[in-house]
Parts: sequence; C-alpha cells; structure tokens
Amino acid sequence: MCVKPYGVLNGKKLSKIIGGLTTQIDHFPSQVSLRWHEGHICGGTIITEIHILTSASCVSFENNIFAGNIKILSGTDDQFDSFISDHLTEVTHVICHPNYDEQLHWINDICILKLATSLIFDDKRRNVNIAMTYRRSGFYLSTGWGDSHDIVRNQDKRFLQVVESKVESQETCFNYFKNYNFGLISSQNCATVTNKNAIIEQGDGGAGLINQNHGVDKTEGIISLILENKKNTFVYTKVWMYAEWIQSVIENY
Repeated sequence: MCVKPYGVLNGKKLSKIIGGLTTQIDHFPSQVSLRWHEGHICGGTIITEIHILTSASCVSFENNIFAGNIKILSGTDDQFDSFISDHLTEVTHVICHPNYDEQLHWINDICILKLATSLIFDDKRRNVNIAMTYRRSGFYLSTGWGDSHDIVRNQDKRFLQVVESKVESQETCFNYFKNYNFGLISSQNCATVTNKNAIIEQGDGGAGLINQNHGVDKTEGIISLILENKKNTFVYTKVWMYAEWIQSVIENY
C-alpha cells in the first residue's frame, strides 16, 4: 500500500556503492536492504522498530505504480546470508511524500516503509536519530551492497560497503547541475565521494547519509540521484526539512 503516490519514474537509475571499503553491520546497524522479487533493489535506514526511511524513487515505477510485496533485510552485512529468512521482514505500508515528483527533478524524494512486525534491536539492528538541523559542511558515511547481479565475480556486491562523502555548498551543486537544466530546490543538496576510486551507482539509492558523532548515529540525508558522467557526486534529500512529516507518519502508521 502506498499513501498518496505522486511520483513517476522514467529512467532514473537507482544507486549503488562501488569501490567502497568492506564493513560490518554492527558498525552500521541501521542499514537495511530493500528486497523485491527476492532481490536487492535499494538501501534504507531504520528509524523506529517498525519504520524504515528510504527514497520514494526506490519504490516507484511507471504510471504512478509503486512496488508492493517489499521485504527488508536487516541485521546482516551479507545479503546472501545462509540464514537470510531470519533477517527478512515484510512491509505492509509504503508511505511516500504526497508531493514527490520525478518529473520535477525528484523533489521530495522521501518515503517511509512500515513493517509487519517490530524489529528486535541489538548490536546488529538499531535505529538512528533524525537530523533536526542542517549541516552546511562536513562529511557523511554511506553504506550499501550495490547491484545483486554478477555476485560470483564481484564480492563487493555481496558484503556491505562503506564510503565517505563530503557535503558540497549550494553554489557548487548548482554549478555541477546547471548544464543539465536541473535546478536543486531547498530540500536538496549534493555531496561528493572523497575516495576518487569509489562511486555511487545502480542499486543503493535510498541509503542514509550517516553522521557518527561520539557514538550517536544520525541520518542527515537520503541518496536520491547521480550524474551519469560524474558518478562520485550525487544529490541527496535533506532529512531535517522533513522532520515534521516523518514524525507525523510515525505517529499515524
């Protein structure tokens, strides 16, 4: 079920992490994999025992159709864990922002998934806080598995990867995207992966931009879209601007 679906997906590619460092789930216990038709399609972030934060573009398709029968994989850094059924939870509601619009440069690209059963928090499965103010500069960490295809030849697509990204100024972001007739709105910004050999590509849009500070994890953004010829730079949705909407969804679903 998707509440008020207004986004239409026409060719936007989801994102995956390539060239990151292998990490463990207990370092990023809020990270989940969105599963559809038994395969990984996107990333997401645990925000409560029954709510997952992701991007609307991750679960939207053509003609206002949104994915159903989604499951989430949590508590593991191996997306092909031999006990994978123990880590899967069904999604009952897909609540997308009512003003999400792919045709207007993916504005309001944010969505919350409600789970059928509550997650049991432990060292490998835990929620993060929602950012309430905007960081104009700094560095974020993002994790993901990438594309689930070609798993034999690329182990990076099986085990959880992490990359660091630097927040860019609004002016820098504007200069990156002005040649694409693409105007960022106030709830969007961009960041650049600091490792020149790492890129974000198909498979892990929807993942959070995590700020780890003195043992407290906070999600500052949601990976939204990338440039085909500048794959180390991506647009993200600023989470703090949707704090009231997120809280409303949590309270009502």
